[in-house]
Amino acid sequence: MIVVCGGGNIAHSLAAIISMRQPVAVMTRRPELWGERLTYVQSGKSFESKHDIFATADVSVVSHASTIFIALPQFAIAETLESIIPFLKNGSTIIFVPALAKACEYKEALIGCGCNVVGFQRVPFISRVICYGKSVSLSEHRTLHRIAVSQESIKPELQTFLSELFGGDIQFLSSFMIFVFSNSNPLLHPARLVVLLQGGEDGHYADCPYFYAQWTDRSSELYINADKELKECFNVCDPLGVNRDYESVMDHYCVRSPHEMTKKIRSIMAFKAIKAPWILTRRGWGPDFSSRYFTEDIPFGTMVIQDCARIKGVNVPTIDYMVKEIVSYHRRCGGSVL
Repeated sequence: MIVVCGGGNIAHSLAAIISMRQPVAVMTRRPELWGERLTYVQSGKSFESKHDIFATADVSVVSHASTIFIALPQFAIAETLESIIPFLKNGSTIIFVPALAKACEYKEALIGCGCNVVGFQRVPFISRVICYGKSVSLSEHRTLHRIAVSQESIKPELQTFLSELFGGDIQFLSSFMIFVFSNSNPLLHPARLVVLLQGGEDGHYADCPYFYAQWTDRSSELYINADKELKECFNVCDPLGVNRDYESVMDHYCVRSPHEMTKKIRSIMAFKAIKAPWILTRRGWGPDFSSRYFTEDIPFGTMVIQDCARIKGVNVPTIDYMVKEIVSYHRRCGGSVL
């Protein structure tokens, strides 16, 4: 049995894809809103689950699972793991989608319970809920999935399982250390948020901006510079080069300059329809600080990187600048530290 923990975009997409092959249980706080089948839309075509989806709030459901996907906001993972650990079967596989900074910490606790642990560096696809518990839209699957595993012995079986489920090739990372140094959302999102907060009328707009389709060269500059700082921190933490997993954002997007980065990000079809995490206010469209772009990516990503750099004595002026600008804006709006 497979269990998906979570009820957001990623959880919906995982449940939809898994239920095409076998029944799946979804552990969520709102099980009453889920149907027994999910529809997912991909490339303009609709597909309906071939097998049942069982939604429940009962944490003991994991006791029947051989594989458990963790698709939760970072702030909710620790509490959820604490609640399910007493029910986990020895030898079960826990898969974080995606795995971010605290994955190393979670891995040790789960290994102690006799579990195998897996972490995706990036989500298998971009997804957005259409109707909660009923339908979700998916981008095309990635052609390459980079993952870390806690046990070498599970690699062959895991590679077959994940390739059949998500398509594409599987590349194994050398350790979970890379998740502390994620140059995906923890750098990508604040690079854009800073520019949005500094634009318009004090961060407010007549229409809700597009997050990626209106990406700017300034955001590209911030993203690339922050990535260089993060790589320096990574190298300091791994002076012997044992972990060779770091892929720069310029290599990942196959670009050579900030302007090329802007064109590339604007051209990605899966990104085009995604709006900024802004809500309509009396002043126009302004930042929604309840969005995971703020509540998850900054405190559980960017700030963790910032703390690591400080401990290791690495200068990260771009990362410091992005955190300072976002936190300062939030405070001016009456919020506390994110």
